[in-house]
Amino acid sequence: EAYLKYWRDLVLANPYFLENELYETFGIEGKSGNIPVAESKAILDTLSLTSVEDGYKAVLIWLPEKMNAEAANRLLKIVEEPPQDTLFLFVTHAPEKVLQTIFSRCLSIRVLPLSKDEVAGILMKDFNVPQEDAAVNAAVSGGSIGVALRMLGDKADSDMFLDLFGDFMDAVFRRDLMSVLECSERIAALDSREKQKAFCSFAGDCIRKIFMTRRQMDAISNVHSSQSDFFRAAASKCSEDYCVKALSYFDKAAAMIGRNVNAKIVFCDLADRMFVSL
Repeated sequence: EAYLKYWRDLVLANPYFLENELYETFGIEGKSGNIPVAESKAILDTLSLTSVEDGYKAVLIWLPEKMNAEAANRLLKIVEEPPQDTLFLFVTHAPEKVLQTIFSRCLSIRVLPLSKDEVAGILMKDFNVPQEDAAVNAAVSGGSIGVALRMLGDKADSDMFLDLFGDFMDAVFRRDLMSVLECSERIAALDSREKQKAFCSFAGDCIRKIFMTRRQMDAISNVHSSQSDFFRAAASKCSEDYCVKALSYFDKAAAMIGRNVNAKIVFCDLADRMFVSL
């Protein structure tokens, strides 16, 4: 409840916010969110009260996978057998991470992502984004307006990521192991795990663009016109097989960072794999 005001302010200001933007609003950026057992107790205490107009009582839990086992188990009985006119709504992007005892007692409703055209249309209509920028960002947003807006708002980060990715790949292509390792140190030095994961995601998208460029699939590569020379040059220096391997390496690095593995070890290993596999 201490964070409820900040939650409401954020929802009103930006209904498309992402998880890390919530943490920034709460002032806990760089940390992992957690729903402790005290929150479960507070929910149970609140549900014991009579609703103001004798109607439904509803509990909305965003990201229920962030509940620790003790918190989830505390709610298990009331979720399984809720009082009359009481609803629990769990909103998650990772249902496989929700405690199985909770998940198995819920009715699952999958909300599909928007199409690229729908995202691009909303960006142009509601946020006055130029058509080319809207199309490029919509194509790599995964159907999420929040992701597209974050990429547009983080242009400075995107430019920095592109420079870092370019230096990294240039060192790999030149077979300069020391420079590759120096780039891995720069990636590990990014100021939060969220930013390190964001770089891995960005790099993975760049690898995909290189692969598409090699296949001469420009219509669906979603390469911005200002970056076409960079991706054509990169595509001329690596094979399609290497792109497939590289994408798996960046995905693995992001997963390891998400599990709190030491960043220097993760990105040193990434550098070694990228160098050896070329």
